[in-house]
Parts: sequence; C-alpha cells; structure tokens
Amino acid sequence: MMGCPKPGTELKTDGKSIPMKEQQTDILIVGAGLGGVGAALAALRLGKKVIMTEETDWMGGQLTAQAVPPDEHPWIETTGCTASYRQLRYKIRNYYRRNYPLTPAARADVNLNPGLGGVSPLCHEPRVALAALEEMLAPYRSGRQIEVLLRHRPIFAETDGDRMLSVTLLNKENGQKTVIHAPYILDATAMQTSHESKASRTAACNLPSATRRREASM
Repeated sequence: MMGCPKPGTELKTDGKSIPMKEQQTDILIVGAGLGGVGAALAALRLGKKVIMTEETDWMGGQLTAQAVPPDEHPWIETTGCTASYRQLRYKIRNYYRRNYPLTPAARADVNLNPGLGGVSPLCHEPRVALAALEEMLAPYRSGRQIEVLLRHRPIFAETDGDRMLSVTLLNKENGQKTVIHAPYILDATAMQTSHESKASRTAACNLPSATRRREASM
C-alpha cells in the first residue's frame, strides 16, 4: 500500500527531487481503452474539459495495444451499436480506402474487411484503429478541450466516503507524479499487471474511508 502523497517535492530514485504537479479538470477518465475514449467523446460533446490517462503507449485498448479485432455481434453492420462506434468503424475502413492500394472491388465494398479475417467483419491493423481514434479526438485536441496523458499509471486515489476526489498518476518515463482533481472521475481501466495489484485494489475498497484516504492505491 502506498501512503498519501504529500505536497511539495517527491524524491526520485537518482536522488533528485521534483515538485508534484496538480491539475484540475471537469472530468478525469483513467484508462483510454474504447470505453474510456467513448466516455471522453460524450463528455467533450457536452462542452466539458477532459483529462484522459493511459498506462500504455497507445489509446484504444483491444483494437490497438492488444492487437485484437473487434468482437461484434452478427448484426453490427446494420444495427446494435452507438453512433460513435459506427463512426469509428467507418473511419477505419475509410483509412484503408484513402491510403492503401486496394482493388476496385475492395474499394467499393461498403462492408470492407481489410484483413479478410473470419473472426471479425472488421479485421485491421492496430495502427489504423489508433489513427481513426486520433481523428475523432482531433477537433477537441486542437481546442485544448482534452488532454491525453499516455504512459501514466494511477497509483493513488483520494476518497471521501464513496466519493473520489482525486487520482495521483505516475509518469512512467520520468517518475513525475501528478495529482488530478475533478468533480467526476471515471475508472475506465481494463488491465491488471498482477494478481497482487488486483488484490490490493480490492482490499483498499474494503477499508474505512478515513483509512482509504491515507493508504488506498489504485
């Protein structure tokens, strides 16, 4: 368990100290898989400022970092998904049409399956899904309505009863710690690095709130 981060400076392993950063936003989304990105888009369309964090190098979860094609139901081409997800599927296909040397038949195929895989009607490369997601977020990035923090791991959550007040994140590149405060915090994480971290999170949730504020780790 980690203790509550203290204001001021944080000691790095090389002996140098750097100040802990603090940020404020309307909505903090911890985890940038498809669920996290979908939540971010919904909040952005409502005019909210968003900070979205991701522990890995890529947002997109299953479609990107995990290199797994979408697991979809048989009627996905006509019904049974959100408008944002349908837009993502369109952008993935359109990326191939714009940038790849497709045959005329493939280019004209409305339901193009770039990888011709049998496990999904939309088998594609991870980098193409990432490009599509980046394009969906681009208008909000340009207006500085959203900030995406990659390679940032959640290490501490401050709570008051059942309400989460802030999350402390560790920059995996330089060891910088950042405390982000928000009235709304969404846990969109989908990865566990070990059984121990999962057990620690479960134990933290069962602690009394006063103890949780001091000791709980994400």
